[in-house]
Amino acid sequence: MNQVDGRNLTEVQRIIEQTVNKEIWASKVSPKMQLFIWKIIHGVTPLGENLAKRGMLNNISCRHCDELETADHLFLHCNFTRQVWAANMWKQDFNPSDCSSFTTALLASSRLTTLSPLGVTETLFQWVCWGIWTARNYCIFENRIFSPAEILSKAIFCAREWIVAQPRAQPSHSAQTASALRPPQATTETTCYTDAAWSQATNRAGRQSVPVHLIATYGRSNRHPVGSPPCSRSWNFRNLHQVRLSGTHCCPILEASSADLYGITRDIETLSLRFTRISFCFILRSLNSFADSLAKSVMHSSFPN
Repeated sequence: MNQVDGRNLTEVQRIIEQTVNKEIWASKVSPKMQLFIWKIIHGVTPLGENLAKRGMLNNISCRHCDELETADHLFLHCNFTRQVWAANMWKQDFNPSDCSSFTTALLASSRLTTLSPLGVTETLFQWVCWGIWTARNYCIFENRIFSPAEILSKAIFCAREWIVAQPRAQPSHSAQTASALRPPQATTETTCYTDAAWSQATNRAGRQSVPVHLIATYGRSNRHPVGSPPCSRSWNFRNLHQVRLSGTHCCPILEASSADLYGITRDIETLSLRFTRISFCFILRSLNSFADSLAKSVMHSSFPN
């Protein structure tokens, strides 16, 4: 056996610990998030279980169900937490609440692909855990209660904000144009780039859809009134292979009311029935500048709805 930090570890335990540490420090999240996950794994967060081990027996129960507050319970198995994880966040069929331990869930999450419309290209598991933790602290220290939907929305927002803030190597404008507007090879199907602009002051929206092989011929509309960015979308094309979306309105859970979301989901359902094959893909607005600029230009124009 090997001795690490005063502990005797078997070879299997040592390999597992190395794997977990690699996953923590190699994950593409903020350093604060990496340290937070490390503290959970090593039992140094001020959870009820850890406080009880130090002789502090007050307020060691879960604030939602009165069970002993452990890492596995708070982040995975509490009925309240299960509602957070019940949202569809990944392309794969995965629910962290089904995992036996926090470590198991962390390792499993590293192999997942986040759904494109959420706008999070890297892992989302750590950000949601941070949202659960901060909501727990607000409940304890400020008596503020956040719903599962609010926790998830905040986690997605923080993840996207951090990703956007990271420095990126910017390709030349010509390279961006060639990459973003390259026509599909040997296919009759259409890829459509779309974006929308919305003004909160006027409740007006401009929508632009650009088929990749007909850049000079595009669908556009000017709408008023429009209550939120997600509601600025409309569709005029058929035979679409892929719809590529950009902008913050691609994540309606952050910005739309329940009434807005109902209309959006109904539009998507109706739209999908018109095609034998269709897919939706989120792209950065920097790679969709043509549709973005045209959407803003038509927002204040007199094009018909």
